[in-house]
Amino acid sequence: MMKRMLLAAAALATLASMSFTATPAEARVYVYGGVPYYGYAMQPHYRYYYGRGWYDPYAYNYVQPAWMTCGQARQAVKASGYHNVVTLDCAGRIYNFSAVRNGKLRNVSVNARTGAVWQN
Repeated sequence: MMKRMLLAAAALATLASMSFTATPAEARVYVYGGVPYYGYAMQPHYRYYYGRGWYDPYAYNYVQPAWMTCGQARQAVKASGYHNVVTLDCAGRIYNFSAVRNGKLRNVSVNARTGAVWQN
């Protein structure tokens, strides 16, 4: 009994003499907002983004930029005050049209991504 008490007292004295210091924990958290990335292709149409993983390109417009169709660009030209709009070229980033405004034939261009209309 006495040995137990002495052993307990020694253990208690040892614990009391030890100084416990808190060390800050290091946590590395990477947050990618918006698009969920996966470790494997969930569906056949998924694309791989280097350093992040696989994602669905059709679910998010900001991952795959949306381009105007030729018809939408033609409507933007008409909304800008032109009429008799004729399509010249709808390939690439800039769509080109021929249209009439104030009685004069003009060449008009449309940015396929932003929809900005200007006269050449």
